[in-house]
Amino acid sequence: MSPSRARRPRGFSASPAPTTVARAIPRPSDAAARRWLTLALLLALATLLGSGAARAQDDRSVFEITPFFGYQFGSEFQVDDFEFGRVELDIDDSEAYGVMVDFGLTRQFQIEIFASRQSSELRFGNDLLSPSPSLGDLDVDILHGGVLYQGARGQLKPYAVLTGGITTLDTDFAGSETYPSIGLGGGVKLEFSDFVGFRLDGRFIFTGVDDQDYDCCYDRRDDTLNQLLVSAGLQLRF
Repeated sequence: MSPSRARRPRGFSASPAPTTVARAIPRPSDAAARRWLTLALLLALATLLGSGAARAQDDRSVFEITPFFGYQFGSEFQVDDFEFGRVELDIDDSEAYGVMVDFGLTRQFQIEIFASRQSSELRFGNDLLSPSPSLGDLDVDILHGGVLYQGARGQLKPYAVLTGGITTLDTDFAGSETYPSIGLGGGVKLEFSDFVGFRLDGRFIFTGVDDQDYDCCYDRRDDTLNQLLVSAGLQLRF
């Protein structure tokens, strides 16, 4: 149901239906999308320029793939709801899994593709209701690309990574919505041999969640979904 057809509030209900908050799950605005798209293009340009300069110094090519398993923390954001006003929603902390694929440009610079999924539940936050009821199942899918810089010598290699891309929130009661996001993190790689290693990784994922601006109903507000993903995986090198 579109916001223009939503009914005006008639009081607080102790057992809200998931579809009530589903109407309030924010949709990304055009202005915000343009801002994030510009940022993503600048990140891609910086990655290409950096990789070109690095390749001129050292042309060692390595391909790495790291399936991982981890835990995802810190998942709160707010939406405007016609019935309850400004509502805080919680994504339960839970396990996450995925894969990191890295293409070596030099001994120090790599291009990284990062994909992960967190299967969780969406709940009311901030003690709106006690106990906090589940609104339904929620999958958080992240797909990023970016650049990684690592130590060049030895078996133990610390690294830093910067990525950008999209985060998709997929519910079983309100469909899915996709938002722009940025990842910033680091970790360490332990190489057992030329072909096998172990990787510990931690990264913050910042997802821009924008409300639409409906003049008749509520003011536009921006919010950010901040998450921390800590993971470990077996690294295969080719």
